Amino acid sequence: MNKYNQSYFLPVSILFSDIIPENAHDFVDEPEDYLLVICDAVERFYPSIANAFSERIVISSSNSNYPALKNLEAIKLPAKKHIIGIGGGSVLDTAKALFAKKISNDDVLLADLLKNPALLDHAQTERQAHELVLVPTTFGTSSEITKWGTIWDWEKKIKYSLSHELLFADRALVFPELAATLPARVIAETGLDVFSHGLESYWNKSSNFMTRHFALESMRLCLEFLPGVVQKEDDPIGRSQVARASVYAGMSFSQTRTATAHAISYPLTLFHGISHGIACSITLGELFEEVFEDHQVLLQPVLSLIQGIYGTSDASFQTCFLKFYKDCMISPKLRDHGVAKSDLPSIADNSYHEGRSGNMVSDIDKNGILKILHNVF
Repeated sequence: MNKYNQSYFLPVSILFSDIIPENAHDFVDEPEDYLLVICDAVERFYPSIANAFSERIVISSSNSNYPALKNLEAIKLPAKKHIIGIGGGSVLDTAKALFAKKISNDDVLLADLLKNPALLDHAQTERQAHELVLVPTTFGTSSEITKWGTIWDWEKKIKYSLSHELLFADRALVFPELAATLPARVIAETGLDVFSHGLESYWNKSSNFMTRHFALESMRLCLEFLPGVVQKEDDPIGRSQVARASVYAGMSFSQTRTATAHAISYPLTLFHGISHGIACSITLGELFEEVFEDHQVLLQPVLSLIQGIYGTSDASFQTCFLKFYKDCMISPKLRDHGVAKSDLPSIADNSYHEGRSGNMVSDIDKNGILKILHNVF
């Protein structure tokens, strides 16, 4: 861990309100100046908001439609000055990718920008003339307050991260009630993504006292409120707390990035179609046990937290975590998500990601990852 890394930078204006928005002017003053990127489900539930924007791009809410590089490159941007994204993480990441095209005057291919983010450096002046507003309707990715977006090349089976300081949103507008219509499964998956972001940031080599504070609070709120939101038909108080957890997680991992659990998640999603929230959280318990002995002082607050909610003072993290996972109505076993035991070596082989695998306080090699995969199989 870098003991000198005590800095914090987040240039996003965050508005959080438990009052559900009534019209487009609750988001922006002049809707006609914005290109709207919106999830089809949100458009269906809030047509009066969507119809206020003269130009919009509608994104399917299907899990199979994570932002695809091929599709993003094909989009021709209308002559709108600003962009607003309203939807889940995939929608917000799409809005960021289109915003990158806009501020570069569409003269930089996304494929090139993914390999060399510095290609966007020249857009600093142009960036000042445009606004990016992001409105989450699920609470998992925290994309609205980070500088990166996930883009997938499904043909080549590669996951990319679009990353640049210019892609921080100007404003993040968080209305928990926009998630009121989500299915329980989506709430569980996105909430587990929040927990993963919190823990992956906490045990990160780039963490500091500020990021760990936010990370611990995000995990606490998930443990206390996520199962109730998943299990109850309607839980506005719990929904608000899970939305807060997502904000705290974003405030934490926006500074650190994620780590080994996310590196393992990419082949689980790319090759086996497991949703991101499950893929990046299913190994957390085993990973914790793997590194706890060498980092007891750092990780004891996390262990004490989960013991206080899901166990006793002598319970292991994994024992408590499995109870939490099952309370979220998700199986903690890979075999129940379409993975065969014969798949595990290939998953381990593809679980190294340059921007993630080296971020954890302990390095875990391929054999260690394979052991963890067998333990959660």
